[in-house]
Amino acid sequence: MEEIIFYIPIEGRHNLCCIICDINPDEVADTAAKSFFHWQTLKCRLLVNLMQDSVIGSPMKGTDHSFYIITTKNFYQNSSLVDMFKRLNLMVSGPLEVTSEAYISCIKYTFEFVLAPKWNRVTRQLFIKGREFLTNIDMNPAIKMFLSLVTNTNLENEDDEIMVKLLPYNVKLFPLKLKDLGLPNSIVDDFLNNSTEMINVGQSNAIRVSVLPSMRKGRLITIYKRIPDSCPFKTWTELRRHWKNMYGYRLPETDEGILFYEIYFPIAGVRLGNYFVYPDICVKEEITQLPCKINSMAIADKFMKNLIEIMPKMCSRELIFNKKSLKDTAMIVPRELENTTAINETSTAKNSEKSDQLLVNNNDSKLDDCNRQLTTLMSPTSSLMGKRANTTNIGYNLDNLKKIKKIHESQPSMNHHLSLTNRFHPKQITKTSGIIHDPVTKSVISNSSNQKRVNIFSPVTRTLNNQIQLNKCSIFQGIFSPLANQENVINQQQVKK
Repeated sequence: MEEIIFYIPIEGRHNLCCIICDINPDEVADTAAKSFFHWQTLKCRLLVNLMQDSVIGSPMKGTDHSFYIITTKNFYQNSSLVDMFKRLNLMVSGPLEVTSEAYISCIKYTFEFVLAPKWNRVTRQLFIKGREFLTNIDMNPAIKMFLSLVTNTNLENEDDEIMVKLLPYNVKLFPLKLKDLGLPNSIVDDFLNNSTEMINVGQSNAIRVSVLPSMRKGRLITIYKRIPDSCPFKTWTELRRHWKNMYGYRLPETDEGILFYEIYFPIAGVRLGNYFVYPDICVKEEITQLPCKINSMAIADKFMKNLIEIMPKMCSRELIFNKKSLKDTAMIVPRELENTTAINETSTAKNSEKSDQLLVNNNDSKLDDCNRQLTTLMSPTSSLMGKRANTTNIGYNLDNLKKIKKIHESQPSMNHHLSLTNRFHPKQITKTSGIIHDPVTKSVISNSSNQKRVNIFSPVTRTLNNQIQLNKCSIFQGIFSPLANQENVINQQQVKK
């Protein structure tokens, strides 16, 4: 697949300074802040949003209370920035040297923040186009973005560059349907016909599902018709605000037709994991990513133009993108920095699953009144205090039942997992002398319908007379060398006779 590369000139690190901001731990005791991690994330994004064009930022890897802010040395002395630190009740360090790792981390994190909801991050590098991508069941244009810092260590007055490597894709997120879970039809029918309030799947069934935005897999435990009491968000409005502020995702305005899944995530080294509650539109069966072969350059250009339109300046410098580097001599920062994320994924998952979730009051954040959003790698809506949901006396909205039933019953269940014969383009199956070579199963298939498939992974096969003989097509025939030697001896004896 062809890579599309752009270069963005940016301010050199020698003109910048890095500030480490710590949240006030006393604030987390407030009812509006249920975890260090979410307060850290919201404070970081709120500061970047309010000081847009002048600062970039990202949470520090491996922490749940600190984040980076990078700005120019001149703006660091600006009274507006100092006042903002005080307003957000942040404890800040003095100006520090900007490392390449912190620089690329802040750039990537800020890009993710401003691009949503026009381009929504799913997994580590994939950005799916459109604010309606959660409910769209068709193919969506998408981009995989990789960032590298291009710098010159020999010239202190030289500007830096960001190399943006883009890979256009067409992506489809398959929604999770009740019919696809393998549950007994009687249980599903009772649930949809208002006979039962919930479905207790239990850990024994081991139904594993993928959750956004990381597509991490968890074990489905319980299915509800309304937000369960264990969820820290008591209303749909609160849940929508959380997903917008933490992920940049735009959930539907109402919860009509939406189910809620309680999902269990184990923690390595810990006997008991944690439980999280997700709306069903944020739980997917699988994701299909196909490289874009048509209009790939147009998709990449659209992505870059949207980025520059939303973020015309970075650290007070106007952003422009070129298809050629302006540097004659440059050094690429080591490859491990290309995929640097704002938060280490392992530590992020650990911190989020340990913590309760954060309720954001309207008075505590201006993000609900602006176009910029909050995005992170974390799973939302963990059960309160890590406890299981109360599985008795769960009420539900009767008006919503008809919509749920329509979504999960009227539409036929689809087998979204592509079969071996359909997963590849027909041109990948080659024909030679009446034999078809299947690249998926690595088997040899005769064109004749009455002949059997021969698997090249099988070292032996049977003849029509039910006699075992060495499989000439097998790639493991050397393992059965005694059988091969025996066959050679028999052939030699037949020749002598």
